[in-house]
Amino acid sequence: MTALTLGVVLIAFMLVQWIHYCGVSKTFVEYQVEREASPQDNSQFNQLADSLASAYGVGGWSSVELMLRQAAIPAAVVDLEGLVRCSSAEDLAGARAEREGLQWTLRSHMASDTAIVTEVELLLTTNALPLSHQGAVFAHLLALPEGPSEQAGRQFADEVWRSTLTGLALILLGTGLVTWLLMRRALSPIDQLTTAVAGLAAGVSHRPIKPHRASEFRVLFDTYNRAVQTLTENASIRRRLVADIAHELRTPLTNLGMQMEALGEGMVAADCAFVGQMRAELAVLERLVSDFQQLAQSDSGQLKADLQPIDLDQLIQETLVPLAERHAADLETSIPPKLWVQADPERMRQVFGNLLENAKRHRDQGLRIRVLGYRKGERISLHLSDNGPGVAPEDQPHIFERLYRGEKSRNRRLGGAGLGLAIVRALLGAMDASIRYDEKHAHGAAFVIEFKAVPASGEGFAAPSSQFPS
Repeated sequence: MTALTLGVVLIAFMLVQWIHYCGVSKTFVEYQVEREASPQDNSQFNQLADSLASAYGVGGWSSVELMLRQAAIPAAVVDLEGLVRCSSAEDLAGARAEREGLQWTLRSHMASDTAIVTEVELLLTTNALPLSHQGAVFAHLLALPEGPSEQAGRQFADEVWRSTLTGLALILLGTGLVTWLLMRRALSPIDQLTTAVAGLAAGVSHRPIKPHRASEFRVLFDTYNRAVQTLTENASIRRRLVADIAHELRTPLTNLGMQMEALGEGMVAADCAFVGQMRAELAVLERLVSDFQQLAQSDSGQLKADLQPIDLDQLIQETLVPLAERHAADLETSIPPKLWVQADPERMRQVFGNLLENAKRHRDQGLRIRVLGYRKGERISLHLSDNGPGVAPEDQPHIFERLYRGEKSRNRRLGGAGLGLAIVRALLGAMDASIRYDEKHAHGAAFVIEFKAVPASGEGFAAPSSQFPS
């Protein structure tokens, strides 16, 4: 960026100086022409006038031209019509002369190496000498100054160019220094962010950086700080997740180890009760492995669902009703007809199973489940509530997190590994559906599942305006 800025400044300055160079050279030549043009008034000039007058009487204009070219004095002969008939300077051939008082003006075309001068005026401020033949004036003799020196003009321009180059060098040096300082100041936030990101990539630290006062960098810094906060939270979650997984696996493995040790020492008999206990512990392990596998598939986008259009009431009858009977729960449904959704019945059976197990865990006896379906825009919602204790407000934002349990102690009074609701959300996500906790529900826990409606489904009816009774 600095090199680009300096390059632009250099090109622009060189162009300006080239124009200035040409203009100075031309101006100096014209200055010489205007200031140094003065006639010669001496005896040699008078003798030349007499000789030219005599030559005109002998051979006419040709004799005058020949004698003037052989003369050592620069001069020009102008006839009575103002035309330069002959001159010691070839550039004045065909020039015009005008007289105003004592001043004569010669207009001619000249050229120089540095600039083209389309017209040069020679200003002569003394009287010209008349040339007479037989008592009649036939022309005037004008003394010419020494011609404009183009060499002096170029020397003058070279002097200007050398001084200009010196100024240019100083300007470039100053501009480069100022530009470097400005760029360093402007890009210092980028260097700060680069250092922070490099440390982040190397795993050195996850520290936020101080926001910059510039609006553009403030947004960038805020984004980085949010990323650092997210990474910090994820690292904390990952550490807790690893600890929780280890604990969840250690418990059944410890139980199996103790049972196998007791069996080996002959403390217990390998009867049906003992085998049933071992199978129960193995079932816990299998369930944990299956849950973790489903979550891993969800993270990698490999959790698939066999979506098909199905009537919502039929879906409830085929999946939720048998599960409620198995858990001895009182199920009350209110599903209007013609509410068709895109869903996978097998996945929904697992979703309802996890929700029912979670509700049963918190209310073992007298569990009641209320289900209400309704359409809202392009989505169809399914409202499920129970008559349990509900979820504490401080736990509601975290209930879908993996291995999160409202009961922080690990006495397993309520059981569960804290994976059920996380798996429910993953399964519904694979079906392009969603789930959220209804914090407005007054009694018990309530969840709202939203499906994608099938375009041919019926209109249904509006969302409920009142809470379910306890």
